Amino acid sequence: MAINITRWQFTVADYTRMREVGILHENDRVELLDGEVRPMHPIGPFHTALVNLLVVLFTRQIGDRAIVSVQNPI
Repeated sequence: MAINITRWQFTVADYTRMREVGILHENDRVELLDGEVRPMHPIGPFHTALVNLLVVLFTRQIGDRAIVSVQNPI
């Protein structure tokens, strides 16, 4: 017997509201991707090296015209 599962596509407003009412907490390691709340994976050495390299490249290109902000909330 097949079971049909309906998946709910969350919006940014839904995600924000889940935080406001305490369903999700500040320290939960989750993110909203394509309408799904998914666990965030730990940052590994390849990710760290790539981010650091991109920061150097962007900072050199942009100079004093803008601030390069890395992995901070918008």
